[in-house]
Amino acid sequence: MLAEVVEVARTMPKPGFVVDDDDDDDEPKADLGENVSGIPVGAQVLFAKDQGIAVPWDESLRILSVRHVLAIVDIISEDHLQ
Repeated sequence: MLAEVVEVARTMPKPGFVVDDDDDDDEPKADLGENVSGIPVGAQVLFAKDQGIAVPWDESLRILSVRHVLAIVDIISEDHLQ
């Protein structure tokens, strides 16, 4: 199956807040910790359809261990194919 990563494993968050330099509003945001999964949020990944745990309140979500990810896939539009 092909799916998009919406969240990843992280280290324990540090206490306090950090300022998000990407936003113009300078509102502090919670430090969520560093991504330790090796797979970026938003990546397209392949995994066997029998892997992962289905989330009961949303059938489109699955909790998946990193070891069950078969590949990270780059989607290429038809315009870029030769």
